Amino acid sequence: IAALLLLTLPTPSASFSALSNLLNRPLPLSFHTSDSGAISRTYTLFTSTLKLKSPRLAKHLSSLQIQPSAYLANMFTSLFTENLSLDNATRLWDVMVFEGDAVLVRAAVAYMVELEGKLFGVKTEGEVRAVVERGLGSGSLVGNEDAWMGAVRGAGKA
Repeated sequence: IAALLLLTLPTPSASFSALSNLLNRPLPLSFHTSDSGAISRTYTLFTSTLKLKSPRLAKHLSSLQIQPSAYLANMFTSLFTENLSLDNATRLWDVMVFEGDAVLVRAAVAYMVELEGKLFGVKTEGEVRAVVERGLGSGSLVGNEDAWMGAVRGAGKA
């Protein structure tokens, strides 16, 4: 997160201020302070949103008895810097500043829906984690900020 801010902001002090502001938001703060109640609510919101957007994927992941923490913790802790391109991550952050932390949950849903085809072939927690960590690859959302944000916005709709 800090590296991305250092790359895009003019001074180290501006980067530090932005980092402090980003991490002091409710969702990132809960993951960095291990607030189990807030983290649990985030995963519950993710699961219910995924059930609306992609019932088949939600059912598949549920049938594997894999908790969302197994594949989402790093995504939320890093604010998607480990999973998205630089352009897509910064665009997501821009939207988060104006629309709030709920956009991060929608982004997680959009990300998982984009990986849906690959996820239907997995059977273990390790395989799910590997698919999620590998990222989107050369899919339609890579390098296309507008398509990515369209998917994020669409993730909040059934």
